[in-house]
Amino acid sequence: YENIQPRDAIHAAIMLNNGLTTIYSTDSHFDEIKGIKRIDPIDLSMKARASKGSAK
Repeated sequence: YENIQPRDAIHAAIMLNNGLTTIYSTDSHFDEIKGIKRIDPIDLSMKARASKGSAK
């Protein structure tokens, strides 16, 4: 993983060693790590706003 920062590599290693598979992060380099699913909080925010708008 060439583009991952050391701090994020530590996060990924701890996640994988402890059976955690999902991370909330805007850092797309987590998408490259097998066994980790990234959820972008910005996408979640946009979806929440869109669903509030459609509920009116």
